[in-house]
Amino acid sequence: MLWLILLITLAVLIWFRFLKPMNHFTKMGVKQTKPWPIFGDQWRTVFRQMSFLDSIEYYYNMFPGTRYSGFYQFSIPTLITKDPELIKQITVKDFDHFSDHRSFVDADVDPLWAGNLFALTGQKWKEMRATLSGSFTSSKMKNMFHLMNGAAENFVNFFLSKNEELIEVEMKNTFTRFTNDIIATTAFGIEVDSLKYPNNDFYLMGKRTTDFSSLSRRLRFFAFLMVPKLTKFLRIGLFDKEISSFFYKTIKETIQVREETGIVRQDMLHLLLEARKGIQHEHSDAIETGFATVKEYTQSGKGRQLINLTDTDIASQAMIFFFAGFDTISTAMCFGSYELAVDKEIQNKLRREIVEAHRLNGGKVTYDSLLKMNYMDMVISGKYSKICLIYRAILKQIFPCVKCFV
Repeated sequence: MLWLILLITLAVLIWFRFLKPMNHFTKMGVKQTKPWPIFGDQWRTVFRQMSFLDSIEYYYNMFPGTRYSGFYQFSIPTLITKDPELIKQITVKDFDHFSDHRSFVDADVDPLWAGNLFALTGQKWKEMRATLSGSFTSSKMKNMFHLMNGAAENFVNFFLSKNEELIEVEMKNTFTRFTNDIIATTAFGIEVDSLKYPNNDFYLMGKRTTDFSSLSRRLRFFAFLMVPKLTKFLRIGLFDKEISSFFYKTIKETIQVREETGIVRQDMLHLLLEARKGIQHEHSDAIETGFATVKEYTQSGKGRQLINLTDTDIASQAMIFFFAGFDTISTAMCFGSYELAVDKEIQNKLRREIVEAHRLNGGKVTYDSLLKMNYMDMVISGKYSKICLIYRAILKQIFPCVKCFV
């Protein structure tokens, strides 16, 4: 009798948790897919029937002519909006109703993840958003350019030092190491050369952070989506404790050295430390060009900056830079290299512009000269650029679809 009661209870729980939500959109008169129990529409990617990007395109095109439709991320009803005016209304006019990202990992379990901008909610998000906005202005990028350029010079010099006419390169591995060095120097304030020293701790930890090929990492992600309360109870975080401790320790030690020695390094870490001290900068020296740069940000009407930033808050922002950029940027660069390789005309035209810019600047690349490379801008971020379209597609892996709040 007891077993029968337990089975009935389990069946009822499964119905309400995993089966009943699958009719959410149908009951509301919204066209939806035909989801599987428990897996929803994610079964296509879980069982490797489609890639993640192909599945998103499939759901988007499933009901042509509709302004919106529904699909299911496991048991979570998710609305796909396709009408530009509706998207504008949701993201601008009705922003107060759609202000927060979906919570993924509990803050008490994994504070390193929960403290980043994409995981924050409410007033803390507004203040962090205002704090970080100043990191992406043209003047701040100009200050950080020499750090990026230093990593680029290491990249070039590594291959020049081989003195070989033909060098065979595995592009994903190579660009991943280059991306690692850029993020390390701009976000974490440390310099590494991952091509010259391939087994450095920072690169190896970065690889572990973004590696979701193992069964344990996949099951962990599955648990976050399906049974978040259980992961909270068991105190399961997104990252292994060793990974979290490594990056937190790296940030903490770097901050300590800078505060004790007075070192000033124009990177994101420096900007966050200044924000913690209540220092705000407003510049108007941005170069107005056609290049796709971020317009200068001022504090007027944009919300106040956080002045009570903890070391964990700072480590969280650096960590999301790494997590979001380590694999996506290197993948986009791989596709970009391929597109240039198959289209020799575009490749040669771009090379001529780069060589000319080098000549005019005495064999150096400067921030100002880079902004004046109009054809470079067209290749990388033009409206119809293949590289740009590929990069935007990759970014969909970072930003989830708008959650249905109705």
